[in-house]
Amino acid sequence: MKFDDYAISLGFTKNKNVYTLEVNDFKLYLKNYQYMILAIPSIFIPLNKPLNKEDIKDLQIAAYANACFMGNTSEAKDTLIVTLPEGNKQKEEKQKIIKEIITNVINMLREKGYAPLNLCPICHKEASYDIFGDTYSPIHTECKNEYLNKLKDLSEKEKGFKPSYVLAVLLTILGTAIGLLPVVLLTIFNHDYFTGLFALGPICGSLAQLLAKAPKKKTLAASLGAIILSLVIATLIFTIIYIPNAKDISIQDYIINDGAQGLRKIIFGSLLSFAGFGILRFLSKFKINYTEELKKFEE
Repeated sequence: MKFDDYAISLGFTKNKNVYTLEVNDFKLYLKNYQYMILAIPSIFIPLNKPLNKEDIKDLQIAAYANACFMGNTSEAKDTLIVTLPEGNKQKEEKQKIIKEIITNVINMLREKGYAPLNLCPICHKEASYDIFGDTYSPIHTECKNEYLNKLKDLSEKEKGFKPSYVLAVLLTILGTAIGLLPVVLLTIFNHDYFTGLFALGPICGSLAQLLAKAPKKKTLAASLGAIILSLVIATLIFTIIYIPNAKDISIQDYIINDGAQGLRKIIFGSLLSFAGFGILRFLSKFKINYTEELKKFEE
């Protein structure tokens, strides 16, 4: 469900590409909170001082047990993030709960001595609120333009072919091969292995590519995921052929008979071959694609 479907009826106003709301001088805005690979619809509230764990626990109670997190705007942990309740947010009863959560949270913030953030996150001097990419915070026009120019320069540097792409591919191949080595060795010397060991291939391959420090690109991530998948499948095929030959039984018997060991390895090994895509997607959350970041300011 998009913010467009329910933000207005909650009292938020669309300011450029961001929904904002002011409650008792506090400035709120809607944005997806990125938790692992999940994008959770949330309310962001920039504050004048960092939050602490004890206050977060109390605020979570005020938010009817909806998860609360600490984010960064001007400094570390100075932004309260309140995740919205699950379910259809267009329903009247759900919207009533969300409005109560906003009221409860704002009241508790005031009681605990918090106030709205009033410092520009770039120069840390007092400023008025304005849209800053996909956020809403105090910001000077000059600071915004300066940041935007730096972002454009970084975006330009990302474009075109980079040697790090080749290095990422090579490191992914090497890392995956190292991760799959225990499976190969156990297949040759033990004629059996724990199928879960296949997970080492995607894990090692995905982590190894980080050493290349390649720019964040969807096509690169898809290519690396495909490489990991191919190597895992190739290793799986090798084991399914090698083990029955070493045991002097037919491949069909190994797959079907004796507890269907071969079939179970094929099923679980095939599933684990796709793990690289998930791991790479997770790791990509810790990288910045400056071209995508720039688009937030152009919408």
